[in-house]
Amino acid sequence: MKKNFASYKRKIDNFFLKVSRLSKKHPLITVLLMHEYFRNIYPADLIIKKRYNKDPIKNFDITISKLEIILETFLGINTYKNLNTKLARVNTQKLFGDLWESRYEDFSLDQKNFLKRLLKKMNFNIRNLKDKKVLDMGCGSGRFTIAFAKLGPKKVYGVDLGDQGLKVGRKLCKRFKLKNATFKKSSVLSLPFRNSYFDFVFCKGVLHHTGKLKKSLNEFVRLIKKNGHGFLYLYGSGGIFWYSRKKMRKVMKNIPYKFTMNVLKLYGMPAVRTVFVDSWYVPIEEHVTKNSLENFFKRKKLKFKKYDKALPIELESMKKNKNFRVLYGDGEHRYLVKKTI
Repeated sequence: MKKNFASYKRKIDNFFLKVSRLSKKHPLITVLLMHEYFRNIYPADLIIKKRYNKDPIKNFDITISKLEIILETFLGINTYKNLNTKLARVNTQKLFGDLWESRYEDFSLDQKNFLKRLLKKMNFNIRNLKDKKVLDMGCGSGRFTIAFAKLGPKKVYGVDLGDQGLKVGRKLCKRFKLKNATFKKSSVLSLPFRNSYFDFVFCKGVLHHTGKLKKSLNEFVRLIKKNGHGFLYLYGSGGIFWYSRKKMRKVMKNIPYKFTMNVLKLYGMPAVRTVFVDSWYVPIEEHVTKNSLENFFKRKKLKFKKYDKALPIELESMKKNKNFRVLYGDGEHRYLVKKTI
């Protein structure tokens, strides 16, 4: 029987209905269940990468069946203590700030080699950055701001709204003794730079968290000078992966963020998996289709190219599998654009 996302939607809905009940009784078990569920659909987890490549859907079926057994077991056990914690709406910049601070010491924030491989796969000559102005739009901890600064541009600006991430970025600047990197606090919806100011605007995984995707996309384009370039990464839509993230956020509202982080640390989860937490708690997450994004580029008279030759940790590394769309829908959108007017 041919598999499609619709055939899995009901199974996922029923699973998360039970998880929601569990979260109010056994928060610790819920955090561990969510970790196990998500790592089995997240390609960055190299431990299960071989299983993905063989048959990602079969692996998902096995995973959810095993977790159902655990769910049923613990739902039959009364809790010893109910958290009864009413969580306020998580502030996006605070959430990511906490993530960057927690990963400063135990996560490799120097992304120079990652960035070089990414630009190479997009056929962008790194030497073109020499003596140019670069913007890291929504820089977080400044890991890519630092990486760009090491590649030789005249000036790199890392801009973000979160104080915690900017603090980490400035510490990294001092660590690597960089003079050509500067950090500014500002919203990506209205940045303090004149039109066409930058030769290269880099924006990875930011604009889909603003709640105003169209406005932030316009700001991205505004800042690129004529014949300048931009890199844009946004979430795709459809499939088990993106649908599950939405369901997980509803469940995890019952469990305090700090409790979750402490559980993950207690169980020795690798630093890369703390990235899961943004999927579970970030309050705003927009998704866009390939067609709508490319139509926007055309209206703005941009030259553009989508790159699916992704690095091993990204969704497109699984794209050859026949069930890719069932699991990941549109996947991820990774574009290099050039401004021609």
